[in-house]
Amino acid sequence: MSHTNSQRTAIHHDETHELLGFVTFKNGAWQAQTVFSYPIARTESEAEATCIVREQGLSFLTGVWRYYDKQANDWFACILQEVNEQRVTLVRTNDMGYQDPEHYKRITLLHPDESVLVKSY
Repeated sequence: MSHTNSQRTAIHHDETHELLGFVTFKNGAWQAQTVFSYPIARTESEAEATCIVREQGLSFLTGVWRYYDKQANDWFACILQEVNEQRVTLVRTNDMGYQDPEHYKRITLLHPDESVLVKSY
């Protein structure tokens, strides 16, 4: 079966129909992605990528992330509050993921990519 260089399939929860993420075929490889197209994992097959999105698509959004604040010209720890395909709303936290009232900042990123939002591991 041949694939175009940028095939993208939405993966939804079987019962609730909630969007869990995407499976893409890009540059000769399969990739499991979040709701806003952030890469979760590269895989050997479409089935494997689909399985990862179904099992990890939503849980991958939890935990500490880092966002680039253009005004401060620096990266900051954050947690994601609201997520959809075009927009991610986040709250600045300390490196452990706890909100610090002194540095509280709520940010909305439109069409975020890896240049402005990355998962902390």
